[in-house]
Amino acid sequence: MSERIEGPLPKSLGKDETVIAELVRFPQHRDDDASVRIVDVLGIRGITEVETKKIEIRENVVEEFSEEALAEARAYGESVTAAEKRGRVDLRDLDLVTIDPPDARDHDDALYAEPAEKGGVRIVVAIADVSHYVRPGTALEAEAMARATSIYLPTRAIPMLPPELSSGLASLLPKKDRLCLALDVELGPKGNIRDYRIVEGVMRSRAKLTYEGVARALGLTQEGKRDRAAESRLPMLELMHEAAKTLRQKRIRRGALDFDLPEPKVVLDEAGVEPIDVVRARRDPGVREAYRIVEEMMLLANEVSSSAGSRPRSATTSSRRTRKTRASSAASSRRSRARPRRRRSVTSCSARCSRRSTRPRPARVISASRRATTSTSPRRSAAIPTSPSTAWCAA
Repeated sequence: MSERIEGPLPKSLGKDETVIAELVRFPQHRDDDASVRIVDVLGIRGITEVETKKIEIRENVVEEFSEEALAEARAYGESVTAAEKRGRVDLRDLDLVTIDPPDARDHDDALYAEPAEKGGVRIVVAIADVSHYVRPGTALEAEAMARATSIYLPTRAIPMLPPELSSGLASLLPKKDRLCLALDVELGPKGNIRDYRIVEGVMRSRAKLTYEGVARALGLTQEGKRDRAAESRLPMLELMHEAAKTLRQKRIRRGALDFDLPEPKVVLDEAGVEPIDVVRARRDPGVREAYRIVEEMMLLANEVSSSAGSRPRSATTSSRRTRKTRASSAASSRRSRARPRRRRSVTSCSARCSRRSTRPRPARVISASRRATTSTSPRRSAAIPTSPSTAWCAA
């Protein structure tokens, strides 16, 4: 082996050492050998840190952030400012909670539920508003585009964004004001969407729950530690659970696939450094059911937001009424094409546009169903029940 290495060997190089080598000479013919120069010694192979470094090098993973990205992240400070909150829907009075694994390193989403009229349920799904911090053309955007995702290792995570954001302002930590995008939706007893709105909000997580704690509180399992924060919110968790079961049944009837595939979990030693075993994650059926609650809420948010982007409509409209409305619209369109159109004067159009431009604009509601048409009053919404929790944030 020594004849293939150019330059001196590191003094610390021993048996079973993993090294980083630079190729300095390619083979010139079939029986020729390549020549390398040792650049660095990572350590003894098999150790977690060494194997992690090998994966990072092989996959071109870079842990360090550029100075420009770090400077942009630090410029936002450690807390949300009053200016950033202004104009957003204030959700801080809602009992929003995060539900994650016990070893979660960041908290991206939070949930809330309360009873609605006629047997329905109001659900709020809040997602950390990362887009507020990652703006087009910035170094933060360039880092996020290059990394594409956060990487979770057995001992640590390599975040997509600097820790000031990934574990700070863009993580929904308990009792901290955070910017969010939120779906405020009202479901009927059969899971039909009665009303919704999607807003830019400011929220404050009330508690950090775990899947095991939620499963224990709901009586889905007797394993794991009891979670008082989850038990004190049992009525809300039961609403979420029933809504999740209803939504899942609807999805299955529509032909959705159920990918309940086993996932591995690496068990570390007492020091939390070296792996000692690999077991199946979510072995407890009750804990898996707790996971499904959050999964269904996330799917609900995705489905509503995707439909809102294409064609917002009232979810209470029946298919028969929809067909009738479409037929009526088509007939009206044919009649309008049959008769000549009346030309509007430029003066009347200008006056109408002038009147329209003086109307106050609603603040920061991204989308809403027809029944949830946003009022121009800063403290009223025509669909979602009004309360201090749905007031517009002035500071």
